Amino acid sequence: MAKIWEEKDNEFLKTNYMKYSNQELAEMFDVTKKSIQGKLRRLGLHRRDDVPVEKKRITLSFAKHPRDDQSDEKPIFRRKRLNYKVPEAKPVTPPSSVYKPMEMTQKRERAMRELDNAMQVLSEGGRDQALEEFRFIKEKFPRELDIVQKAELWISVLTRPPEIEPQTAEEHYSMGIRMAQKNRLDKAQIHFRKAVEMDESYLDARYNLACIACKQGDHVQAIQMLADIGELDERFIETATLDEDFEPVWDNDIFIDLVMQFFGESEDED
Repeated sequence: MAKIWEEKDNEFLKTNYMKYSNQELAEMFDVTKKSIQGKLRRLGLHRRDDVPVEKKRITLSFAKHPRDDQSDEKPIFRRKRLNYKVPEAKPVTPPSSVYKPMEMTQKRERAMRELDNAMQVLSEGGRDQALEEFRFIKEKFPRELDIVQKAELWISVLTRPPEIEPQTAEEHYSMGIRMAQKNRLDKAQIHFRKAVEMDESYLDARYNLACIACKQGDHVQAIQMLADIGELDERFIETATLDEDFEPVWDNDIFIDLVMQFFGESEDED
């Protein structure tokens, strides 16, 4: 999600922007390279590498050969003989071993029965008993690799620790960030809303809800949510001008008017 730039961040950029590349600064502040470029441009910081270099166009002129005037003469091409012989194709011999399907031994048949029984117990709600059955299969039938692999998969599923439900606004916000990083926007939206319900002054959660609305195509609602947040902290308006989540509305007239309301007047006064 978007980063809110502090004054100390601006001072660091002004002091060290010549020492580090945009990629290194992006990794330091955990933002994109595009965000760093936009931030440096807004601060009026430019490197020599940022100045576009005018490329000179080179035109090649070829001297005219006297033979070009003799249009009636045809060029002579001579074939060059190659000093190697093309290798002869070797006959393909089929493999000596023939594929044989897995034999249905008594032990394998028993392993399959045990696996079916464990699945039946699991479907009836016997979680602990099914877990013991899967462990028994893994221990007693190690040579039946495909059956053991299925048993190990169910063992890992049944022994996985349950997810702890967030209890505080901060925990819901952190869970929303993790869901957004996995592109599970619906889940992220739920956790951000719960964080706002617990703490209406949680502006970071409200801003991320606006980001999700913009990414989902609800641009009018996203801009309105951003305007409400900007009345409490105008730094979020500046952040939105650099945040790629709001890129779809950067050319929107409503978004431009919103930005000018917060920053246009201050620039005129200066």
